[in-house]
Amino acid sequence: MKKLLTKVVLATALCTTAQAGALVDLKAGYDLYPSVTPSGTISGIDIVSGAGVSKAEQTGYYVEFEHFIPLIPNVKFEERTLTFTGTATVNIPNTVITASSPSIFSWDHQDAIFYWGVPFSTWLPMIDAADFGFGLKLGNMLAGITNVSETKFPLGAPYGYARLHITPPLLFGLGFEAEVKYISATYKSAELSFAEYVIKADWFLEAPIPVIDIALGVEAGYRTTSLKATIDSAAFNLGFEGVFFGVVGKFGI
Repeated sequence: MKKLLTKVVLATALCTTAQAGALVDLKAGYDLYPSVTPSGTISGIDIVSGAGVSKAEQTGYYVEFEHFIPLIPNVKFEERTLTFTGTATVNIPNTVITASSPSIFSWDHQDAIFYWGVPFSTWLPMIDAADFGFGLKLGNMLAGITNVSETKFPLGAPYGYARLHITPPLLFGLGFEAEVKYISATYKSAELSFAEYVIKADWFLEAPIPVIDIALGVEAGYRTTSLKATIDSAAFNLGFEGVFFGVVGKFGI
């Protein structure tokens, strides 16, 4: 009797999970930031007034994989490219002449995020996902005067991760999400503080296919990123913020 009851409960749980599209879920999106505002300094040089960079576009994409196995984390990978160009005023050594030269600041970075869902959180009204975990950001910054003096800085930062997604009733499927990445640490002479906050809205149109969940959607939101780091002789105190728009697709069984 106990064996039969166990099999019934397990079968019911698996069927319920499959109907919810939670056995395996794959999600991918592409974002465009039409105007990102930079601020801050690199080794005391203001990247706006000193290096002459201004607003620029940013592009990025992400891929997310979720599964039904407890303990093993879900995975999300992100990649984004920030590129700013401008005109900097340069003092020519041993003269009283100044000249304008094209300047560049870019940041290519990738995130690998490992996370778990808060147990039973989706049983609560409106909550679609409540996640926590950790991530690692890797990338390279390039700053300087184009074709004259350019310096590349490799940067990496581990961080804690949290996300909440809700879908209020009576809004025709419109959902809202808040995402946080954060760390603040000091080790000997090295200091690191990284924070990223995202608030966005999304809407999906689901395909009428039984068993398999397929949906296409759009999203829009606001992202703000700050990075403070002191590594050897280099000191960074940078911030980036802006509105983004994107398209996203979901597939689940």
